[in-house]
Amino acid sequence: FKARCPFHEEKTPSFMVNRERQFFHCFGCQESGDVFSFLQKMENIEFPEALKILANKAGVKLPEYNPQMANLKTRVLEMQAVAMAWFHNQLLNSAAGQKALSYLKDKRKLSAATIEEWQLGYALDSWDALSQYLKGKNFTHQEILQSGLVVPKERSQDYYDRFRDRVMFPIEDYHGNIVGFTGRTLKEDEGAKYINTPQTAVYNKSEVIFGLYKAKAAIKDEDQVVIVEGNMDVIASSGAKIKNVVAVSGTALTVEQIRILKRLTNDFIFAFDADQAGIRAAERSIGLAWSEEAKVKVIAINQSLGKDPDEIIRRDVALWKKLIAAALPAMDYFFEMKFRGYQPEEIESKKQVARDLLNLIIQLASPLEYDYYLKKLAEKLEVREEALREAVKKARQQKKPGVA
Repeated sequence: FKARCPFHEEKTPSFMVNRERQFFHCFGCQESGDVFSFLQKMENIEFPEALKILANKAGVKLPEYNPQMANLKTRVLEMQAVAMAWFHNQLLNSAAGQKALSYLKDKRKLSAATIEEWQLGYALDSWDALSQYLKGKNFTHQEILQSGLVVPKERSQDYYDRFRDRVMFPIEDYHGNIVGFTGRTLKEDEGAKYINTPQTAVYNKSEVIFGLYKAKAAIKDEDQVVIVEGNMDVIASSGAKIKNVVAVSGTALTVEQIRILKRLTNDFIFAFDADQAGIRAAERSIGLAWSEEAKVKVIAINQSLGKDPDEIIRRDVALWKKLIAAALPAMDYFFEMKFRGYQPEEIESKKQVARDLLNLIIQLASPLEYDYYLKKLAEKLEVREEALREAVKKARQQKKPGVA
């Protein structure tokens, strides 16, 4: 949107509002900001009052300020930072941490500088080493219990350390605060490969994106974000000087995470693992990104190149850069995937491909893209376009999530 600036007199409009990025900028007086700063300046009010006005206009009820909860959040954040430093020290300076350090340096090929930059660590193979250390740092029993760093014992007020004999990856929020951890086991045949901090006063899995704090500047500069599955994919990319890479905390992006990323860019590139779980995660995430009108591409990873970006980078950094540059528009990628093994003479094969791709096509927010890919599908299946439109219409009338 373009208009005459409300903050200075002008004849030619130079005040721009970017709907996608949700900010304004005047090329005349150089005023800029978001909706909050706009209202603050227009009404000469402070942020809390602007927040209340906009929340009321949007029908959003603001939570009441709770000083006890605010204090708990502060203490939990302090504890995460203390725990990170302790894990990092155990990795670098303890005898027990040497196997974890060897794993990172020798197997994962991480440099000392990368280990330091990401503050990677090691959790001792102990039931109470960390919790005892935290008690010694004057954190209370209740604060430790609320931190996500320990697990409450059944039928007891006591607890034990959540992370034991694991390589530790600190998780930062959008502002760089340590809010939690991912722990990777060093015992391949024992327990879950990865465990994460549970929901706490400071960690919300649906909103936190691994690596985003460090990647923000590069995402803005390149106007593009590469979204991968694993923490190691992000760290390996960063070590290879590819800085606009982040990872999801789980299998699929949430709407909240997509909206956070859209503050920085509208161009998303997905690079999920080439197994069935990775493909399903990509479909879910991309469907949500489409619903938020993001521009989406996909990096085609197959087992011959490496099972994930981390492995590809360890083999050939240049190849990873080429794959990013050659990313396909998401729907073109899905057409390529779904038509593999297609048997044009078999009606069931035809129906399966139609079902799979129509379920994706109907998620497109752009009518132009919707029409384009519907026609493309009809041509490739050698069926009438009207038949596909009828299948979509029937499914929508029945209010079913998929196309039969």
